[in-house]
Amino acid sequence: MPRGVHKVPNYVGKNYWPSAQERFWLNVEKTDGCWEWQGTTTSGRKKYGVLRDNYKQVRAHRFSWELVNGPIPEGLVIRHMCDNKLCVNPDHLKVGTVCENNEDKTGKHKFIPVLPDKYEEALALLEEHGYVSTKLEASQQEGS
Repeated sequence: MPRGVHKVPNYVGKNYWPSAQERFWLNVEKTDGCWEWQGTTTSGRKKYGVLRDNYKQVRAHRFSWELVNGPIPEGLVIRHMCDNKLCVNPDHLKVGTVCENNEDKTGKHKFIPVLPDKYEEALALLEEHGYVSTKLEASQQEGS
């Protein structure tokens, strides 16, 4: 669905606007696995589903978790155990700390910290095992 298009029933002429929960379910496509958010998403590289609740923008996965489990404890985040940022299936979401969320990324090789002086060594090791991205190879070829 194009950005900014909302699936809201036509209530023109009626003094009624659907609740945040009703609007949430109108934008969820349920499957056996992930429940994909079909509504508005955040801009930028990281796409998360968003909706308005009491004039405040909230992330759809957080809204989903709170529907089932209640308020998110202060200082904690909601982690996607399926790695699908548009998934709002509460069975795929888990509460945790920012540290645990970052450990999820490193454990799945989405983030590998490398000290600047070890960069060439790390790059050679990745190349040896076939993990060099085409984006990196393309930028190196342009520089040659």
